[in-house]
Amino acid sequence: MLGGFGLTEPGAGSDAGGTATTAVDRGDHFVLNGSKIFITHGGVGEIFVVTARTEPGNGSRGITSFILTKDTCDLETCRKLGVGHDETLPRIPGFKAGKKEDKMGWRASDTRELAFEDAIVPKENMLGVPGHGFVNFLKTLDGGRIGIAALSLGIAEGAYQEALRYAGVRKQFGKSIGSFQGSTSSWPTWRSKSRPGPT
Repeated sequence: MLGGFGLTEPGAGSDAGGTATTAVDRGDHFVLNGSKIFITHGGVGEIFVVTARTEPGNGSRGITSFILTKDTCDLETCRKLGVGHDETLPRIPGFKAGKKEDKMGWRASDTRELAFEDAIVPKENMLGVPGHGFVNFLKTLDGGRIGIAALSLGIAEGAYQEALRYAGVRKQFGKSIGSFQGSTSSWPTWRSKSRPGPT
């Protein structure tokens, strides 16, 4: 079974203290309303830790963490394969995933919006103590950002290697396009003075 981490919102991501999703205390449960965006495993995941504001007007100290559960987006395949789904996991009413993002890169990662529409979250699903959600998430991000930086570096290196390879095989004016790089003297002779090359 896969899980996810729900922090980013339409108006709060880098500004994690700007969380707008609300969690209203109803005695034995909380009612969550709002949304998270760009959430990894948003569709395929079944268990998520998310932040919501339990104390409006108390800044970052009014944010609490909650554990929410839902079915995977491809229940039939998961049941067939015997992975990615837990039949015994209780589902949170009012909690669902949105449409998968059509990304340029890292397309194997299922990234979606998570929506909370009067989602009923039992009190025991509160993670930690009230008001400590912001601090807990920042601690998680401290480690996560290192991993994301490493992934980004790997993707950039792969893109560079592919561009370098392509520049060696793509031909124009009888030469590989890589041979024109950074040298105005090797630019095609048809380029006029009114259209100078890069300096």
